[in-house]
Amino acid sequence: MGLESGMLVDMTKLEILEEIKMNKIKTENLLKFSAIYLVVLILAAMMVQPVMADEYDFNYEVMPNEGRTSDIILVWVRCEEYYLHSTEQAVLYIFWDNFPVKTRLPPTTVVSGVYFNAWDVTIQPPAHLALLGKHTIRIWVEYADGTLEQKTYQYRITDGMPPKDFWGDWYESLSVDDRQLLKGEPGVQGVQGVRGQTGAKGEKGDSGAQGEQGTAGQMGIQGIQGVQGANGEAGQVNYVMVGIIVVLSHLVIEIFKKMPTLLTMKDLPEE
Repeated sequence: MGLESGMLVDMTKLEILEEIKMNKIKTENLLKFSAIYLVVLILAAMMVQPVMADEYDFNYEVMPNEGRTSDIILVWVRCEEYYLHSTEQAVLYIFWDNFPVKTRLPPTTVVSGVYFNAWDVTIQPPAHLALLGKHTIRIWVEYADGTLEQKTYQYRITDGMPPKDFWGDWYESLSVDDRQLLKGEPGVQGVQGVRGQTGAKGEKGDSGAQGEQGTAGQMGIQGIQGVQGANGEAGQVNYVMVGIIVVLSHLVIEIFKKMPTLLTMKDLPEE
């Protein structure tokens, strides 16, 4: 009986040790798997990040790279793989020297709501901008979220009229004799043309400076005598002045009366 009990105890210990060992192995394997999984996630994030950064990029070709003003130009555009087949639609713009040639072109094909964001577009140089020399073709791709990606291409026209700057530089580079040769000899003066119609009256000009004073003119004829004016009111008598005048008059008369007597007495001889 005692022997059997001892054997049971030993077996229990062995089972416990075996279970502990298995749990330890499981824990180590779990840690290893977690570490590997973490490394895989980090590597995946590092690989996906550049793709996300360039998801709006696109490839393009312009053929031919030069030609005449009447040549047809093919513009080939393909979005990157992320947007090449997408449920989001992109549109295309093409400009020739900043002049719009194509605007808001939709993708070429749509199948079951999936857009094939690619374009094969033919353009021709605008007539008023088809000048000899280099030109800029500007390509825009606008995505559904409003993001705009653009690229440029230099195209050269091999014929046509030179631009206006060419004429100025070319003329300045000529010698005086060459310029005179281009101008040629003066022609015979033409017949005077018919007199044109009188133009509209212009606006009134500013007043001029004041002139010098002129010489005095001859005296004019005497005018007719005017009508006699109305009589004025009678003045008031000043009786005081009348009295003074009377007194003074009397004194003067008395003096003149006595003047002979005074003269006679003056002529008498002295004793």
